[in-house]
Amino acid sequence: MAVFSYDHERDEPDSFELGFSFLDVLRFRFFKLELKKLSWRNYIHSDNPIAAALLSKMGFGAGERVRVKVEFMRMLVRLKLDPARMELIAGFFETYLILNHQEEEEFYRELDRIDQKEALAIMQVTTSWHEKGKIEGKIEGFGRPGGLVPLGFLRCMRQRVRRFGLKGRS
Repeated sequence: MAVFSYDHERDEPDSFELGFSFLDVLRFRFFKLELKKLSWRNYIHSDNPIAAALLSKMGFGAGERVRVKVEFMRMLVRLKLDPARMELIAGFFETYLILNHQEEEEFYRELDRIDQKEALAIMQVTTSWHEKGKIEGKIEGFGRPGGLVPLGFLRCMRQRVRRFGLKGRS
């Protein structure tokens, strides 16, 4: 099996051949999985963590980026994985689908529209990542000029935590 995860749709062969003009040495066929040709909507109801991780490489329009992240987070909460697996899957997803500031704001507005209990579970997951990131940032930036987390970002995160009723650590 070969998994192709290009950023744009491409046609890939499902075989590999090696030989000379007078002799076929090797002929190998395999199953190909071209992620960009798959619709992310077909996988959001799956209970497969691999499908969740690969959502960010599947086919979706530019206007669907926020929706894909919301559905990914809902999927992640529904899977009820241990924190290490959850972080691994989310890390893969967020490596390939990075929201800009405007999209992040839209993401939080979308969370305001979904069921409050589900939104709270999503915020608990993301808050734990931010808490871990803050600790790692403090460790990495300790004693280095400019190694601190921007104050605006921390204020924004504290507002999000307060809105969803979570208690943050300082």
